[in-house]
Amino acid sequence: MMKVRSKITKIFAAVITLAVVATLCVLLVACDPDKGGENTGGGDAIFTEGVTLAELTEKLYAAESFTWSQYNSNADEHLGNETYVYKFAPRMMSFQSETTYFDDDKNSSLVANYETYTYVSGEYVYSAVRDYEGNIYAEKSLPDNIDEYFETNTSGMAEYFLEYITEKDGKIVFDEERLTATGESCVTGSGYIRLNGTSIEVGYKVNNNEGIVERRYVISDVNATTVTIPDYIKSAEKDAVLEEW
Repeated sequence: MMKVRSKITKIFAAVITLAVVATLCVLLVACDPDKGGENTGGGDAIFTEGVTLAELTEKLYAAESFTWSQYNSNADEHLGNETYVYKFAPRMMSFQSETTYFDDDKNSSLVANYETYTYVSGEYVYSAVRDYEGNIYAEKSLPDNIDEYFETNTSGMAEYFLEYITEKDGKIVFDEERLTATGESCVTGSGYIRLNGTSIEVGYKVNNNEGIVERRYVISDVNATTVTIPDYIKSAEKDAVLEEW
């Protein structure tokens, strides 16, 4: 695996790692076969009832692109919903977050946005961050194998998602033993999984020090995900610092 030296790329990787840690908690929740859902979004319909773990693993690893969305309903009275969206496409990756903050009287709100993009333009791989204040930082690099870099990140996210899934009695379920090992304070009976054809949705509630928090995770748009690089990110290319590999 290549060593990533780009600082901004490391930021992207760190953000993914934080999300992975949170996601592993939800992936430990047992499957509720009574909860279902309708097809959502586009892409390949690989998340169907009756699919085996081997089939799902093979198809997800073979996917060239997909979207991973994470939704949190926060118990903190000053925080509303938090949304995180990760997109993986050929030679492109993006991450976007949105958090709503409320004042003491709950009669106004401030939305904070954060974005990162990693993409190929010309001969370079660009990594750019737009922070909560709107500042943009960009770097560029010449990795030894561009395709391997992007494939590693895409398959890595799939690997984390699949790590805690097991198969029992011919059905895909989650490993409850790992849930016990993590000590995650999930609300009993709140966890569910929905195989929606073109998407898979997992949700649960956790009881933390601030109260009940609801979390929901969705993988969708398999082989149908695209990443659009905004003009304000493209314009930062001229000032991108060259990072040595």
